[in-house]
Amino acid sequence: MTLDVGCAQVRKWLQAGQAAQAWAALQQLAQAYPQQAVVPRLQGAVLSATGQHAQALAHYRAALALAPHDGLALAAAGGSLHLLGDLPVAMQHYRGALQSQCRAPLRMAASPPPPSFDSAAAEQRLWQVLAQLAGAGIHAFATAGTLLGLVREGRLLPFDKDLDIGLPFAQMQTATSLLLNSGWQRAAAPQGMVNPVMLCDGQGLSLDLCGLVAETGSGAALGGFWLQGVPADWQRVTQFPVLHLHQQPQPQGTVWTVTDPEAWLAALYGPDWRTPDPDFDTVIAAHNLRGFAVLTQCYAFSRIYEAWLQGRLQKAAALTSQSLRHLPDDALLLQVQQQLANEAPPAGEHALVACRL
Repeated sequence: MTLDVGCAQVRKWLQAGQAAQAWAALQQLAQAYPQQAVVPRLQGAVLSATGQHAQALAHYRAALALAPHDGLALAAAGGSLHLLGDLPVAMQHYRGALQSQCRAPLRMAASPPPPSFDSAAAEQRLWQVLAQLAGAGIHAFATAGTLLGLVREGRLLPFDKDLDIGLPFAQMQTATSLLLNSGWQRAAAPQGMVNPVMLCDGQGLSLDLCGLVAETGSGAALGGFWLQGVPADWQRVTQFPVLHLHQQPQPQGTVWTVTDPEAWLAALYGPDWRTPDPDFDTVIAAHNLRGFAVLTQCYAFSRIYEAWLQGRLQKAAALTSQSLRHLPDDALLLQVQQQLANEAPPAGEHALVACRL
């Protein structure tokens, strides 16, 4: 079996979730082609797909020992380090991947298909979960993209990917235990992440439990992405107005909802939240970010690289512009911005767009 044929088959097995077959083929390829970086890189991908991130990182590093400027291996190693909670080193690898992309841009043959999202069915699950949590004394409510769809469109956004549920952080453990006992499962997240708690139902639907605390003095509701046991300035922190909730009836039961959803959405998406923006990335572009911490930067640089790799140049350019709002003097981001502008498609050529998420 040639290297190209073998690697192509491994990728097909990976896409089909057939990790055992992919691993067996890679063991043979590793013996036949010990100096080819693509083999340990694909071995890392198999291990990543099965949740073995520390073992995957060792293989990505083996690939980088053979090809130090392999952008795919740099990005993959960054992803493993990110999930393992080693954020500064993850950032070094993400930046290295972008530098490699600037030197010699790569393009995937095709972007992976977006995850399926049955918005009508997901909305039914949303009300069921909110009613279940309310019945247990938990003040859970729709937030972020879920709230945006309900308020702006009167339904969940058809191109969304998950359910976003806010709640007091003090009730996070109780809510998580209740949902895990109801059949939800934990999804992959950076090591030590305590907020949000990411869950999935095993049938393609994801749910994020987004905890909030009231800031001493101002009473502002603080949320974001929080890792346990890391410096405070690593955290991604967002600020919302003082949280006020009220109850409303749904066919599935009584649920909690934000009393002033327009102010809540304006805090997150800005004053133009009613206007759909296909390139808005909530994690990176949120208007209520406090700073641009290393955790946020990890998401930003990795997503810029991924979008560029997939040929989604408009998305990559938007992510770069959003990041430059916080890092206006970053030489790498400025270089990426210039190269993306040079690669922009001709006027009149449009990409498929989705609603603001």
